[in-house]
Amino acid sequence: MKDGIVSYAQNFEDVILWRALGHVGRGNYVDVGAQSAYEDSVSRAFHEQGWKGVHVEPMPFYADQLRQERPGDVVMQVMVGQEEGIGALYAMSGTGLSTSREDLAEGYERDGREVTRVVVPVVTLDQVLTIVEGDVHWLKIDVEGAEKQVLQGWHGALRPWVLVIESTRPMSQEQNYEEWDALVVEKGYRFVYFDGLNRFYISHAHPELADAFQVGPNVFDRFELSGTATSTFAARLKHEAAVAHAQTARVGEDLSQVSAELSRIREELSAAHQLNTGFELRMLHQRLEASERHKALLADQAWAVAHATRLQEELMQAKARENEVVAAAISEIAEERDLALSQVTKLHSELTIIHNSTSWVVTAPMRVMSRVLRLIVRAPVKLARRGVHALKPAVKRVVFGVLRRASRSPRLRRTAGNVLASMPALDARVRAWHGAALGRPVAVMAAPQAFVAVDSTALRQRLDEPLPADASAQAKQGLLRVRHAMAGART
Repeated sequence: MKDGIVSYAQNFEDVILWRALGHVGRGNYVDVGAQSAYEDSVSRAFHEQGWKGVHVEPMPFYADQLRQERPGDVVMQVMVGQEEGIGALYAMSGTGLSTSREDLAEGYERDGREVTRVVVPVVTLDQVLTIVEGDVHWLKIDVEGAEKQVLQGWHGALRPWVLVIESTRPMSQEQNYEEWDALVVEKGYRFVYFDGLNRFYISHAHPELADAFQVGPNVFDRFELSGTATSTFAARLKHEAAVAHAQTARVGEDLSQVSAELSRIREELSAAHQLNTGFELRMLHQRLEASERHKALLADQAWAVAHATRLQEELMQAKARENEVVAAAISEIAEERDLALSQVTKLHSELTIIHNSTSWVVTAPMRVMSRVLRLIVRAPVKLARRGVHALKPAVKRVVFGVLRRASRSPRLRRTAGNVLASMPALDARVRAWHGAALGRPVAVMAAPQAFVAVDSTALRQRLDEPLPADASAQAKQGLLRVRHAMAGART
């Protein structure tokens, strides 16, 4: 499908012709009665596509317009008639109704139109067609009722591919093609389409073009309206264009006013600037000082942040060193605990080995006899201890009384001190009794440090294990002493 065109013609004649001849490429055309280069122009769309041609237009205004807007085309400011010569043109400026027929001009005058008679050269259609080099692909004739006179001057052998001839009386739907149709048919043309204003004919040499004239212009022709045609098709576009033009003019006036106002404001600003120069300098000086203070403040802040960061790093390093020391101490304590545990375990294992040995079993009766003998020997001692224990409170009262009385005598104190200095154990015991006599608290002996350091769950589990059934009383008593020491260390 060919690309569409922008239609400038009054009744879409250019759309129909482009549908039939768009495949030609850059062809040639002849437009007899061309009128304006813009309004109702059939040739403008083809000129935009690179086509060339001949324009016949007797009105000076339109001829000059065509010469300016159609570079490369031929513009003939003449009329086309039956014979070459000079003829009268009844001109109506600003319209497309200018004609060579006097009867039509008289009717226009009766309607109140201004008609001017001018004399212009007349040429034949053969003279116009011979100007074109090569084929003429389309010929349009629109001469306001003088179509027959134009066709009567066509005697040559050149045959355009398509003819477009206005076939209604001026400003009417009444057809008048019967006056000249036979002249067209006898030159080898066939009628193919009527658009309500023009009749289209194709040459017998190009019957392949007939299919292009089956229907009128439609959406599949993909054309656009230019808005320059005088028909009602473009009335809305022309109205909108006029409105837009008026709005543009108003905007231009507004811009002029705004420009004047801006000029005045610039002048006032210039005067105000001169008055306020000193004030602005002071303000700039104050801003400069404020910027310097702000800069110094930022520098102090940066130093404080850096110092705080450094202190934080030092604190973290100190904490790390402290953690290392604590970890080392914990590791050392754990090693000492494990060493004590291993020693206790070793002693317990050795004790178990001894209890399970043959010598221990063989000497069991001897140990029993030894315990019996110790009981026999210790019985008097125990009885004596019980007696002493019964007499102990009375003796203690006597001793405490003697110590209190001796402490009051400086001479006895010095003598006792010299005697007890050579016996530390007795000195400590006497001092403890003296303190008790005076009501002072008696110091409690601390538990062995070794057991405190070796306090652990594994050691207690080992000590809580029972000895073998045949273990001696001495072994059991030793184990009880160890358990008692451990209990004292915990408390």
